[in-house]
Amino acid sequence: MGDVAVFHSEATGLSNTDDRVSWSELGGLGAILTIAAGFYIAFWLWTDWTIEDAMIVGRIARQFARHHILSFNTDQLVSSATSPPFALMVGLLSLLGAAPLVASKTLGVIGTLTVGVYIYGAARPLVRPRGAITAVAVYLLLPNVVAYTVGGMETPVYTASCAIALFGCLQGKGARALGGAAAAAVLRPDGAMVLAVVTASLWFQTRQIRKLAKWLLPALTVVVTCYTAHWMVYGSPLPQSMLAKWDGYRVDPLMNAGHYLSQLYLAQPVALLLTLLALVGIVPAVRRQPACIWLLVWYVLYYMAFVLRAPLFAWYLQPPMFVLAFFAGLTVAIILERATLAVLDVAPRRQMAAINWLPLALVVLLAAGGNAFYARGRQTMATYERTVRAAAGQWIGQHAAPGEVVFTESLGYIGYYNDQPFIDWPGLVTPDAPSRIRGVGRQAGFARIIAAKQPTWLAIRDCEWRDLEPSVKRDYTLVTEFPPPRPVEVKYVIARRTPTPATSTR
Repeated sequence: MGDVAVFHSEATGLSNTDDRVSWSELGGLGAILTIAAGFYIAFWLWTDWTIEDAMIVGRIARQFARHHILSFNTDQLVSSATSPPFALMVGLLSLLGAAPLVASKTLGVIGTLTVGVYIYGAARPLVRPRGAITAVAVYLLLPNVVAYTVGGMETPVYTASCAIALFGCLQGKGARALGGAAAAAVLRPDGAMVLAVVTASLWFQTRQIRKLAKWLLPALTVVVTCYTAHWMVYGSPLPQSMLAKWDGYRVDPLMNAGHYLSQLYLAQPVALLLTLLALVGIVPAVRRQPACIWLLVWYVLYYMAFVLRAPLFAWYLQPPMFVLAFFAGLTVAIILERATLAVLDVAPRRQMAAINWLPLALVVLLAAGGNAFYARGRQTMATYERTVRAAAGQWIGQHAAPGEVVFTESLGYIGYYNDQPFIDWPGLVTPDAPSRIRGVGRQAGFARIIAAKQPTWLAIRDCEWRDLEPSVKRDYTLVTEFPPPRPVEVKYVIARRTPTPATSTR
């Protein structure tokens, strides 16, 4: 099927050779963007789901708004966020009065809708305008895209910068492509791969060093300036969160590969189907637009790099999803367009307008069902977070005295709902923690940090409390616990350091 000229045969009438964008096209694009925004808001309000690390960003933004310090704790400046520039954006919006989580989720909605606009621009030369809008819908309405759009992380904004960069290459827009690549490299260190791929793409397309340098030098200047500023503020060019995870998590490439393949193709709804549809669309798309190959180059490099880094979480695998969805969307658009043409041959003329938009309506209806199913799972996760980790954080806020230090591994929910100073494993907010735990397991690392820092409070999983070394555990008294809604989920406990006679309040 990949060699049936689905994109380039004028005889089929499925390609689009008109560069002019009509008002009806803009209306159709605006309609699907509005529908997608409605999906995001509905998912947000229905599930109340927020990614754990987004709560870290939320607290950092709140500290920035209140104390003008971009750090989780106010007594030490540490770049604890996955993307300090994104935390700064959320902080600035919080400074203007927005709630941190509302600000981060709103930026996510804007980021994902931006990706949709660029998918439309890239798909339009390859299929009819209605087909391009259908391709946009395939990406924007994917259940995992909907969820991560309102998860509160920098992922949608980072993905938008990657899309601007790579689709800019497809359209021959060198300055735009390298501008997007520079933004990606600033937002996250792995954005350097985008910058490298875009630079290589533009070189192969132009073969003109002077023109490439004209585009590349401003991009490199922005990247170097931002990383230098980060170094001057935090004492390191890379985020502490990245350095801590490198030290705290064991890297096993084989295990990582299996974990990520499972996350990509088994854990996500319709992932295998999406992959098969993308494989059908790749060959004809690359034949018509050879620069499409650079989308695949970045897609492969991104996942290869993640096999060699710490075994992190599913949202880190989300950015290249727009590449897969782009090719799959082209295939879906062609299949539905062919079916529409077949129906139009036998349909009354007065029904043609409705039939032309039937494929898009079908995609939206299927997406609504898929998102409703997916939302139930996220709603269950949100219920757990509210009743366990958020509740633990609120309890600490009510019972801990100002300045009393809390130790935890789960900084996000537990830290967001109070203003206590925190220390953590593996060291996102505790810069010297990685040196203390390097080469030891999680439980030994817990013991080392607690023994060295002597926090007043522990907020940890019940299994972590149970396995804590007796020499450390005997200094703490179990105070309360937060059981989960379902027995299969993890319980959290809070313990308080037992006052010594010299410090007893009695």
